[in-house]
Amino acid sequence: LLIVFFMTVSRFSTQEYETLKLPNAKSGQEKLPKKKKKLVINLNVDGDTIIGGRHLNPLQLESQLTMEARLNDGPENVIVIVRADRQARFEYIQDLMTTCARAGVWQLSFAVVSEPVPD
Repeated sequence: LLIVFFMTVSRFSTQEYETLKLPNAKSGQEKLPKKKKKLVINLNVDGDTIIGGRHLNPLQLESQLTMEARLNDGPENVIVIVRADRQARFEYIQDLMTTCARAGVWQLSFAVVSEPVPD
């Protein structure tokens, strides 16, 4: 039973991250506040939004964000971590940000890959 639990937990935690080519960044902040709900939204090159392996249209995404805000005592307690493919068009990212704003969620963080530091 314990093995099944760990297999299930590891499957759910890996579903949060889609295979994407994240943009590079020279600097950034690595840590987010611990007491807030972190919701990872993957945005692929085609503009599909994916949470936990589920593809969501904009209405479903807004509904999910609204529910997360309700479950966590308000949108101020929800942080969206956007994992957008580096080839995704900016309009897809802009649409995602607009959907978050409509749901009242204003705290967004963008996942990037650290650029290697030259010697």
